[in-house]
Amino acid sequence: MVVRILDDETVIVDMEEGDVINMRHLSIHKCDESASPQESSVQVHQWLADFESVSSNVYDVRDFFKRAPSSLRSDREFMLLIVARYGLAFGFAHDSLKADKAVALASVREDGRALLWAQEALKADREVVLAAVQQHGLALESAHASLQADREVVLTAVRQCGGAIVFAGGALRADKDIVLAAVQRDGYALKDVHRSMKTNKEIVLAAVQQNGAALHYADFSLQADREVVLAAAQQRGDALVFACGAALADKEVVLTAVQQNGNALYHAHESLKADKDDVLAAADKAVVLASVREDGRALLWAQEALKADREVVLAAVQQHGLALESAHASLQADREVVLTAVRQCGGAIVFAGGALRADKDIVLAAVQRDGYALKDVHRSMKTNKEIVLAAVQQNGAALHYADFSLQADREVVLAA
Repeated sequence: MVVRILDDETVIVDMEEGDVINMRHLSIHKCDESASPQESSVQVHQWLADFESVSSNVYDVRDFFKRAPSSLRSDREFMLLIVARYGLAFGFAHDSLKADKAVALASVREDGRALLWAQEALKADREVVLAAVQQHGLALESAHASLQADREVVLTAVRQCGGAIVFAGGALRADKDIVLAAVQRDGYALKDVHRSMKTNKEIVLAAVQQNGAALHYADFSLQADREVVLAAAQQRGDALVFACGAALADKEVVLTAVQQNGNALYHAHESLKADKDDVLAAADKAVVLASVREDGRALLWAQEALKADREVVLAAVQQHGLALESAHASLQADREVVLTAVRQCGGAIVFAGGALRADKDIVLAAVQRDGYALKDVHRSMKTNKEIVLAAVQQNGAALHYADFSLQADREVVLAA
């Protein structure tokens, strides 16, 4: 709502109905008992202007009402203006106005949650509650039980916020149309529907397509259903954690999951963790390669044979240098693999084979990426001025790991 003050007597309010409210009618309760009607009108005018500068958060609104004369809380026209701008201000209205349907409607149309402060008769008023849940579905929580069991009211609520189904009357949580509307809006709404809906494939598919993790709330039989699990994995790879049975050994399902989230490989059937040669035409890569290319740390879940596979490990350390920790010892001693790893993350040098921690090219690449990598290189490198200079130029605090002789070197210390 925008309040446009034309003069001391007229305010134009941009509301749904485009009402024009005369300032003369705002003085039902005087702000100052000693003020004349004209002075009172000006005071209300000033409080309206003051409210226009208040930010829309409950603490600022609370402070406004602490400053404002208490009589304004029961001034119907004043509160109509206020709640049309900030619906939750309804909570600060006088109790007499909390029973006023027009004030309640103006409040819930701006913020449905304002229904919380309406008197009980209005919480059972269908028009008021419908307006509230249209604006904020979770306002259904404050509605009278009779309206929480009203099909149109609940359907309106879940279309605005799927999670509102938790406040629906029991029978409506088994209503297919309502449940479908809820999970299409928020897949997690599947958690609070009737158990019969959790075995309904159409409902569960809609839920996981909206949020793959909704698979967690599906019936066990559908957590093993290939079509359902594939839809969940397409939406978010880590949904694989909630799958079971044959779906975990299905290459397309697992590949879809790991392309979304490499660490989903952890949940795959053991047979696929060793799969490198069989590929899907569309991806032209194996499950493990797809995993580590999305997140190199997924190498941790690969079977030992693949941790010794150079192609797989190179792909992993290119994505995340610290994946070198999971590589076979033979590849931790492979110069190209280690150089690739430290170029991605200097700290990966801690996992390099001993001899490579004295390799100048590798050490230089590591400290240029992360000066602190100097901590884990061979001691001979800590006396190398070129190496130490590169380290402190990247991070001055790396001087802590330099040889004592270089900690006293003017050029090194100046660079640090």
